[in-house]
Amino acid sequence: MTSLTIVGTNHVAKASQDKITDAFARHDPDVVAIELDHDRYTSLRSNDRTAPSLRIARHVGLTAYLFARFAYHAQHIISRRTGVLPGEEMLHAADLAAKHERPVHFIDQPFQQTLQNVNDAFGFREACKLVSDLVTAPFTTNAPALDPNTVPDDETTRRITRYIETRYPSLYKAVISDRDEHMAAEIQRLLDDENTVLAVMGAAHKHGVEQRLNYD
Repeated sequence: MTSLTIVGTNHVAKASQDKITDAFARHDPDVVAIELDHDRYTSLRSNDRTAPSLRIARHVGLTAYLFARFAYHAQHIISRRTGVLPGEEMLHAADLAAKHERPVHFIDQPFQQTLQNVNDAFGFREACKLVSDLVTAPFTTNAPALDPNTVPDDETTRRITRYIETRYPSLYKAVISDRDEHMAAEIQRLLDDENTVLAVMGAAHKHGVEQRLNYD
């Protein structure tokens, strides 16, 4: 019987792993789909969590390199508060699949492709706006707040993603929307084979992926 359960996660919250464990126990999936590409999965498995090297700028551009460095440091600063390294919930999902002899599918687009999309789409004006917002963030209440120790509910997540889409439309397309499209296509293939699928992805992708799928 074809069915899909999507677990939205916070990449640096222990609560994400608990949600995945509970969903696996309740739905007993045929396959587990996770928001990683194979190369990123291999890096996490080998505990390679070094910051992006300047060498990647030659392949994906300086803008993408700077964005990757910022995202890396931001996640690791938050992870020091929560005690959970970024991506641990994806490894947890893969471990559960292995324990129960279920296949794992890597559904995210290649990370380098995402960075190239960022470099191609993220213009100077939008970048300046992002930097300005980061500098003034401690003194404003315009941006939605997020508790790093919890997984945001669907309403909170939609409020945050709508804010990003409105404020930084090019970045939203490159980092969220394009990847939603890719992951939805990968999940759809699994559903077309009449699988019971458990898909694990960052909460910011859940709504966009669901909107693109065709299943009962």
